[in-house]
Amino acid sequence: MPIDCPAAQQSVTVTVNGAGQGTICVRGTVITTSMGQVSIQVMVFDGTQNDFPTTPPSGTVAATFDGQNWCASGVPVPPLGMAGQAMPGAPLTAVAWQIAGGSVERMMIQPFFGVDASVSGGVDCCVGCGSGSGTTFLLISELAAGPDLEVTIPDGPHAGLHRATSPDPATWTWHMKVRRTRYTISADPSGRLLARRANFKALSVSMAGNPFSATFPPGKVFQAAGDVVVTVA
Repeated sequence: MPIDCPAAQQSVTVTVNGAGQGTICVRGTVITTSMGQVSIQVMVFDGTQNDFPTTPPSGTVAATFDGQNWCASGVPVPPLGMAGQAMPGAPLTAVAWQIAGGSVERMMIQPFFGVDASVSGGVDCCVGCGSGSGTTFLLISELAAGPDLEVTIPDGPHAGLHRATSPDPATWTWHMKVRRTRYTISADPSGRLLARRANFKALSVSMAGNPFSATFPPGKVFQAAGDVVVTVA
C-alpha cells in the first residue's frame, strides 16, 4: 500500500480552504493479498516521526478508490509556520491505514514537506484525484488461480447452473456458453466483476469472500428477472 504522493521528502503545495484550514491530497496504490472490502484512512502529522497509532485516530480522512488506486482529498495539515513560506517547506508526515475485514492490515508512513500555495516549486498531489467509492473489493486470493466459476441464473431462457472457465488465469477472464449464447466474465478495473453478452454488459453489485460470491442484478445480460449469483465451482 505505497503512498505515491507525497513522495518521500517531496515538497507539496498546501491549499487553504474557506475556513482557513490548510489541506492536501494523499494518493496511493493498494497492494494486498486480502480478499474482500478494503478501505483507507489518512492523516497528516506535524514533523518527522515514526511513532504513530496502530489504529486510525479521530480526524482521519477516508480515501476514495478508482480500482486499486486511492486518493484522500482535503486532508488537514498542521500549521506550517514560517518554514512553509520557503522551499523545501515545513516537515510533515502522512500516515495511511489500510483496513480489511474490520482490522488494520497495513500502515504506510511517508515524510514530506509542506509549502504554502504562494511558494513556487511545490507538487500538487490533488492532480489525478477523482471521485470514486469509499471501498474497493480486491479479487486476489480466491480467483487468482482462475478457478472454474458456477453461475446461477434463477429464471428466464437460460435458467439453471452453468460453469464458466478461464483458459489463462493471468487474463482474469472466464468464458461460458449456454446453448448458443456466449458469455464473458472478467475482472473490471473498479475491482468488481464485469459480465458481457453480445453488446450487453453489467457490473456485479455486491461481492463476498471466503467463500467467494458475486451478485449481478436482473437485466438484459443474463435475461433474468432475479439476481444472478457467481461462486467458485
